Amino acid sequence: MKLKYRLVISFIIIIILPFAMYGFAFVDGLRTGQFLGIPEDASADQTRQAMMDVVISVLMILTLSSVILFTWTYRGVMRQLSILMSGAKDIKSGNLDHEIAMKGNDEIAEVGVAFEEMRKQLKSDKAERIEVERRAA
Repeated sequence: MKLKYRLVISFIIIIILPFAMYGFAFVDGLRTGQFLGIPEDASADQTRQAMMDVVISVLMILTLSSVILFTWTYRGVMRQLSILMSGAKDIKSGNLDHEIAMKGNDEIAEVGVAFEEMRKQLKSDKAERIEVERRAA
């Protein structure tokens, strides 16, 4: 999945989740006249406590969903970056036989495909140069 789609999905979930969880209570409050189930004649302490409960639960929902979505995005990106890093280290050390096999159709996989094509071209150029030097000697 493309990175931008992962980020858009994460953003939508982080924004929509609290509304989905408390939207029904809010709409019901508009219909019944009791905001989040708090009667109109409730004391200030009851109202304050109910509002604090809502704020705390929304913060917990946002924190948990943010951590889960961050982990999902991070792992998807880092797995592919580690494959690219391994290939770059092999090429740096002169090993042009290490194939870089990228899976997926996201931006990093596209970079991996271009990197693999570069590796093949370097290997071909190296073999051609060795052949030319062998003929000249």
